[in-house]
Amino acid sequence: MPEILERSNLPPFPRKRFTEDEVEALARLGQVSAQHIELIEGDIVPKMPNNPPHAIFAQWVYLALVALFGRDYVLANFTLRIDVWNAPDPDVAVTTRNIYEFLHIGKPQPEEIRLLVEVSDETLSYDLTTKAVLYARANIPEYWVVSVQKRTVIIHREPTTEGYTSIVTYTEEEAIVPLAMPDVQIRVAEILP
Repeated sequence: MPEILERSNLPPFPRKRFTEDEVEALARLGQVSAQHIELIEGDIVPKMPNNPPHAIFAQWVYLALVALFGRDYVLANFTLRIDVWNAPDPDVAVTTRNIYEFLHIGKPQPEEIRLLVEVSDETLSYDLTTKAVLYARANIPEYWVVSVQKRTVIIHREPTTEGYTSIVTYTEEEAIVPLAMPDVQIRVAEILP
């Protein structure tokens, strides 16, 4: 009788890393819903459901950045192609190009992002660690994490391959001076509902 191996005695299965092209092919075949996943380090990661607090906070951030930078340079709910293994879906970004150009050239590239924002309701730890390192490695100059529950904005600047070297938390009473617009202050209270 052949020996039955216990699961704990089996060799580890090799990890399948997906590329962005493979994920797009799976989406075309209906195997995954591109609207509900992100590609992070070759892993297909489910996105958290867009609950009302997250959606409302993201809308307020979007409108505040449109008021500051103009609607032609603020993009919401898009896929950022960082490399073949990474295609996250940030909540809001300020771009260097008019957003209508992306209709013809495709997804924004990291060098076309001036400011990136993730709104965090249930994903704060993930956004402050995994996403922060990913965006720093992509050399995104400024990354904001808007905490729904803490009502703060955590500003990440000075990207390196290891992460951001400047991380400062701002409360509702404070003002932020975006790197992309150093002559302007925006009060944190203006971007929080």
